[in-house]
Amino acid sequence: MKQFQLSSDSNLAIYQSPIDKEQDETINLNTLHEYDTQNTDMSKIKHKYVFCIKEIKDSDTSDNNNKVNLDYQSNQKRLKKKRRKHREKQKRKQKESDSESSSNSNNSSNSTDEDSENKEDEDDEIIIDVNERDFGLDLDVFDRFPTSKKPQSSKKNAKPVYHYHPQTQIRALSYNLKETWLNLKTHPLTVKHIDDKYTMMQDENKQFNLRCRRIIWPRNLQHMKDEFKYNLTDISSKWIWAILIIHGGKFAGAIYHGNKMILHKTLRRYVIRKGQGKRQVNHLSTSGVKAGSAGGYKRSWNEKKLLEEIREILSLWMDELSVKCDKIFIHAPGIYNQMTLYGNADEQSYLYPQQNGRMDEDLSEERLRTIKNKNKNKNTNLYRLYKKDERITQIPITTHGVTLKECERVHYWLSTSWLGLNKNTDNDD
Repeated sequence: MKQFQLSSDSNLAIYQSPIDKEQDETINLNTLHEYDTQNTDMSKIKHKYVFCIKEIKDSDTSDNNNKVNLDYQSNQKRLKKKRRKHREKQKRKQKESDSESSSNSNNSSNSTDEDSENKEDEDDEIIIDVNERDFGLDLDVFDRFPTSKKPQSSKKNAKPVYHYHPQTQIRALSYNLKETWLNLKTHPLTVKHIDDKYTMMQDENKQFNLRCRRIIWPRNLQHMKDEFKYNLTDISSKWIWAILIIHGGKFAGAIYHGNKMILHKTLRRYVIRKGQGKRQVNHLSTSGVKAGSAGGYKRSWNEKKLLEEIREILSLWMDELSVKCDKIFIHAPGIYNQMTLYGNADEQSYLYPQQNGRMDEDLSEERLRTIKNKNKNKNTNLYRLYKKDERITQIPITTHGVTLKECERVHYWLSTSWLGLNKNTDNDD
């Protein structure tokens, strides 16, 4: 047996050597198990093992450190790559879910046009189509003129600012914007529907034209073919709208009187199976299997609870939805969401009875008064919307979520108007 004299500050590495090793056989340390001398109690290791001991020199430690650094860097690169792939996967899933929850819309624009737009106009791009920018200066028909581009609140989900124009753009106009708007409000305007999408309003001198969307007009005025007179102040003081969005176990609703939100409510329930992208009620209807898991029972219970809560809100808003609202804008894709608002065929025939192909309004009003008294009990919510109501209109743009902020964006999109000078007046000047 050979003995070696080592210094007290020398570093040693201990390896477990195979017992059946021949005498002249060389030892490859890379194939042997190395003990962790710092974190292992070597006294508990059995003495029958044969150990190989290696003295670690400074050059070896530097090589080991370099190897450790290289391994660390490669691991970090792998982690970054894995995280990047995970983020891309999440973005794809989010886009797929947004596309499923979005309604069919005619509002489309070219990608080249979107890339060329400035960041300052991102909010306007959401509610103004590219082709509509040629109509004139975009304004709000409900007299909402923002004075700053920044939101009033500094919170993350603060209400965005629409129809903002810098002072340099307003000063460059050939007319005074405030005076022109006041003159349009003080005198009745001549209104004419120019096509299926837009309506033109002009002053008495036909100097200015104000274009708006045709679908926002009340049902008795929306289908008029001849010209008629209307005051701009009546739009902001008399018009009442309701906006209801239901999708994916979420509900967002708001009622506006002019530009003021007088009622609003949002709900959310866990009804979508994680990783599947399908609601529990749709899963049960397609698979034919009853909910057997704990998550399935919870989602089924949430479906019933969400249905009761939405119908309770409709019952509380019964006066506004049945009588006061001039327009009701709805986005409720799917049979189950439609049934939540309108009920089944028996409920429709009871609340809105038909006689000779028309609704019996007197009998319907009597039954609505009856269920209104019953709705005072919170457990009884019998009110349903009339499926053939002419006031109900599908939201004509893509919805990006089921939130109160999205209801606000839809309201701004609907109330967008464009102020411009007539070409004849430009030539005279």
